[in-house]
Amino acid sequence: MLVTNYGALPETCGPYANFVQFSRNYKSLKYSYAYGLEKAIAHYWDPINQEHLFHQQQYFKRFWTWEKRIVEWRGILQGLINMKKQTI
Repeated sequence: MLVTNYGALPETCGPYANFVQFSRNYKSLKYSYAYGLEKAIAHYWDPINQEHLFHQQQYFKRFWTWEKRIVEWRGILQGLINMKKQTI
């Protein structure tokens, strides 16, 4: 996975993404991203990278599946409902 280091992407991806430094100079960002993508493609089938991808898949299945997210969303929505009930 190749993403910028902007927003919550570093926290979301953990150590399993390749990061490109975000820049508002979009021409520079384009070249940085192209270089990162070229590097990622060139090393995709390397055994170490394949092992890393396997662990990445396990990480995302553990922390970012809908089964995990739905519990959090339900909690947030229920909290909002409870707050609304208290103000009525």
